[in-house]
Amino acid sequence: MKKLCLLFFLFPNLLFAAREDILGKWISSKHKDGNQIIIEIREKEDGKFYGTMIGQTIPLYQDGEFQGQEKMDLKNPDESLRKRKLVGVEMLYSLTYQKDANRYRDGRVYVPGMGKTLYASVQIEKDVMKIKGSFDKSGIIGKTQIWNRYEK
Repeated sequence: MKKLCLLFFLFPNLLFAAREDILGKWISSKHKDGNQIIIEIREKEDGKFYGTMIGQTIPLYQDGEFQGQEKMDLKNPDESLRKRKLVGVEMLYSLTYQKDANRYRDGRVYVPGMGKTLYASVQIEKDVMKIKGSFDKSGIIGKTQIWNRYEK
């Protein structure tokens, strides 16, 4: 027992490693247009995890009506938000850590390309994050995206 206590005293991160694995910057896989989204995930005072878009690999529209302008939330169901810039938008929110399954669940993810907010669950495996966005809370009807830890 003394050895176990000493182990946790010397390596306290062993107690919290799984819960904290989600923190930091993550980059999405490439979208059809080659763009990748970068989010930063943090834990708020409520003990839940939230992710804010902090950048994109192609931040400006390449053609069309808004060519050369920073990408906006054009498909948002709230018309008053359609001209807001995507950088700074909270895209992942209210995730709770489920210790027994080593995953994050009961969250929501905003998908700007669809203008929809979906149910979200997340699993972390080393530097890979699997985000499942689904139309139903049980996660049956949805899609999983692979994101990687972003070090820049």
